[in-house]
Amino acid sequence: MKRFCIFGSMILFFVLLCFSSCKHNSTKDEEMTIFVDENDWPEWLWCIQLCNPNDETGIDNGTLTVENKAASVKIPKGTKVRLNIGVKAMYKAGCYTIPSLLTDDPRLKICVNDKQLSDTSETLKVNLNPKPEDKSKDDWHETNLISYIGTTLSAWKLFTEEFEIQENNRISFINTLRAVPLKDVRITDSSDFFYVDVSNVEQYRETDSGFYRYTLISSLIYDDGSNHPIYYSNVAGLPGQNNYWFCSKSKSYTLYLRAEQDNKIEMLNVPGISTLGIFYTLNIMPPENSNLFSLDQSNIKIVPYQDFMKGKVLNLIGENGIPNISITFTNDGIFQTVIDGETLSFPYAYEDHVGETYINPRLNATGVPIFRSFSLRQNDDDSWTFKYQKSENSTEYSWHSQAN
Repeated sequence: MKRFCIFGSMILFFVLLCFSSCKHNSTKDEEMTIFVDENDWPEWLWCIQLCNPNDETGIDNGTLTVENKAASVKIPKGTKVRLNIGVKAMYKAGCYTIPSLLTDDPRLKICVNDKQLSDTSETLKVNLNPKPEDKSKDDWHETNLISYIGTTLSAWKLFTEEFEIQENNRISFINTLRAVPLKDVRITDSSDFFYVDVSNVEQYRETDSGFYRYTLISSLIYDDGSNHPIYYSNVAGLPGQNNYWFCSKSKSYTLYLRAEQDNKIEMLNVPGISTLGIFYTLNIMPPENSNLFSLDQSNIKIVPYQDFMKGKVLNLIGENGIPNISITFTNDGIFQTVIDGETLSFPYAYEDHVGETYINPRLNATGVPIFRSFSLRQNDDDSWTFKYQKSENSTEYSWHSQAN
């Protein structure tokens, strides 16, 4: 009898335990609220998404944004979930595009109801293989930059560990991400490298859709010892940046610079600079007294092309007996000339590429009457060629300037 009572007590205890456990992890959908307090939304935060713990699948209606800092989802209380933290780009001259931290910074902490959750951030590793098509030459090095970009550059996000959702879930942050100066991002495991930084030359502007880098296209090209550098736009580069590179002191490099469309670079006393087509080029060697090579911002100016052309006069020589002409660029984006006694005056637009194909810079007249054709193109030697056709069936005239 005593043995039966003990056995019965064990069964009753087991039933009560199961009942208690089932009650805690109810399968009945209930309304759960997640939110960030109004004044606690960081400037670097794009969105927060409530996710299933084993994949990136979002939970319906479980996304917070700067416009909607609270959301309600219907799932069983105690369901295991995790947070997908979206990080937005932050465009600031001289800084890494993605808000981040260095290893010496206080770490970002993500909390739910004051319980700290670990996240997927890690120190960024870079591949310094100058020939990325040859995987046998991969050369990975750790940096002092803590990466918050997930597994791919397009996924600017990090995931937290899983937690059990409650009726009210307040998300908060301790410490913050920041715009990290590129010059402070270094390789941690070797002193055999130097750094090339042209980020301080770039400029940014705000558009209706946000901020973006627009004035400089740059690439660093590894020289393999032949007369032709190996062209890779981001060889030894920092992922996500086209303006900061890690370079071996035992190798040489060539820096290519050009202005983005509708802009022009003005080089002011930059030693060693030369031109190649539409690019400026500069041979890069390790600095004697520093590990950082950077361009002096005061020596390089990037100006809108129309501003650059304001007030200029091109004196052009006619071909095959055609009289010489002059083209004047006014202060309001107009070019004017006189051909066959007719004064022509049209707005112009600067163009230096069509799609992905780069061309020599040219100025296109806008608002030109039908059948008239204008073409003003800058040549490799900085001379200009101007072609004009009055109508569809007329002769095309051509003029050119002297080489500079």
